[in-house]
Amino acid sequence: MDFSRIYDSIPYILEGIPVMFQVVLVSALFGITLGVVVATFKIVPNRLVNFIGHAYTAVFRGTPLILQLAIIHFGLPQLTGYITTPYQSAVIAFSLNSAAYISEIIRAGIQAVDKGQWEASDALGVPYVKQLRSIILPQAFKTSYRPSSTR
Repeated sequence: MDFSRIYDSIPYILEGIPVMFQVVLVSALFGITLGVVVATFKIVPNRLVNFIGHAYTAVFRGTPLILQLAIIHFGLPQLTGYITTPYQSAVIAFSLNSAAYISEIIRAGIQAVDKGQWEASDALGVPYVKQLRSIILPQAFKTSYRPSSTR
């Protein structure tokens, strides 16, 4: 392999590494937050909300990320009139895309929580949102993000 062709580009590559880490960190934070919301949409008994969650996941998992980036960077200004910077476009696209994948992980974790936990919180009269926030989601996160060597 001949790396002499990229020798002149090395300073630009090194300059972009901190920006890449910043995009990844910000996108991950937004993606996890939105992923939790979408995962809860998928398990709610309301059919419309459930459909929205499944449609969101199908669209963002079913289209290539490069297409999502292009639509957000070039299409969003056409629809809204707001011109996004490349950084903003990248954060938006990566956040929306990662939220779709994270929502599936969290949904599986929620469904892995024992049915008795739901029934016990219902018996205690805990409201649905508080059940999710205080009882179910902490257990779902523990199940979803446990290292595979301990499963």
